[in-house]
Amino acid sequence: VEQLPLLERAADLDPAAPSYRLMAGILRIRRGDWAEAFIHLQAGLDRPQSAFRRGQFLLWGARCLEQLGRPAEATRWRDNLLGLSGLHLERLIELARADAEKPPSARRLRRLTYSLDLVDAQA
Repeated sequence: VEQLPLLERAADLDPAAPSYRLMAGILRIRRGDWAEAFIHLQAGLDRPQSAFRRGQFLLWGARCLEQLGRPAEATRWRDNLLGLSGLHLERLIELARADAEKPPSARRLRRLTYSLDLVDAQA
């Protein structure tokens, strides 16, 4: 079963649940659909959530913005991530700092691994 349409439908049915938006954004990134991925990530960022989940949206949103040719906005998203405090943010902050030096390539992002069980992704 194709997961993306189901996640996008779930996000439409339950807009208050940011996890659907995160995973839909991640699956769009795997397809190289940067603009569509960013729409999901931006929408999810606007929902109340933990600092860790917010950090995930900021990291992946910044990565999409880089691919969309919007580096100044990507920097702002990364800076917002670097300003967060909370549990389990260390790795996200480390990745954001590395991305500031050299953002991941489109090819690398399209090959990311993800877990729908954990609602997480790695590139």
